Amino acid sequence: MWPRGNEIAGLVVLEDILKLGIQDRFARLRRMGLRTVMITGDNPLTAAAIAKQAGVDDFVAEATPEGEALPTSGRQQAEGKIVAMMGERHQRRGRPSPKRTSAWQ
Repeated sequence: MWPRGNEIAGLVVLEDILKLGIQDRFARLRRMGLRTVMITGDNPLTAAAIAKQAGVDDFVAEATPEGEALPTSGRQQAEGKIVAMMGERHQRRGRPSPKRTSAWQ
């Protein structure tokens, strides 16, 4: 916001744009008995808002690829659960890295 006296002269709103139909996809997974968990590097407040909007069951915020994704999946596997992970395209040194999808049983 840019205050001008007692008036607001401008306002900038930034938000993540969810993929079209993502809520329906998560609902379909839930009907299949699957639980969805979003692991993100976002702060907890942002992560909670995105998770609620997307319709995921739970989230882990402020995660790094090395720090949280694999231990989280390992704990789930130790409980006898099947874990599948997918991610979005990330930028590395200005070049997009290949999209990675992994699944462990």
